[in-house]
Amino acid sequence: MSTFKFHWGYGIALFFTAFVVFILTAVFTSTKENIHLVTENYYAEELAYQKRIDEISNTNSLNGRVDMRVMDKHFEIAFPESAREISGEIQFFRPSDSAFDKAFAIDLNEQGKQEINTVGLIKGYYRVKVTWNMQGKSFYKEEPVYLP
Repeated sequence: MSTFKFHWGYGIALFFTAFVVFILTAVFTSTKENIHLVTENYYAEELAYQKRIDEISNTNSLNGRVDMRVMDKHFEIAFPESAREISGEIQFFRPSDSAFDKAFAIDLNEQGKQEINTVGLIKGYYRVKVTWNMQGKSFYKEEPVYLP
C-alpha cells in the first residue's frame, strides 16, 4: 500500500489553482453587475457646464426665491412674483437608479406655484432639477429632496 506524501510542489499547484478559480469567479460576477451612470452623456454635460453656471447666476439674481417643499402626498414648487410667464421642466433625478427619473412640464397656477403628485414616485432620495426660460433668459435651480 502506497502512502501519499504532500510536499511543497502540491501546495504551490493548489494555491495557483485556487487563485485562478477566484479570479475567474470575480470576473464572471463583475460582468453580471448592473452599473448605473449618473447620466448617459456626462462628457457633453461637462462641456456645457458654463451655461449651467450662467443659469444659476440668473436664478440668484431674481427678485425672490424659488421655494421647494415636500408635502403629504405632493411636491410644491413656488416661483417668485417676477417669474409668471415661464416655460420649462421639473425633473426628479434619482441618482441610485435612472429608471425612477421623472420629468414634468412647468404649469403654474395663479399663485405662481405648481403641485406635483408624488404618489407614483418611489420613496427615497431625489435631486429636483428645475430649468426654465423667461424673457429670453435661461434659469436653473437644483435641490436635494427626500420623498417619504
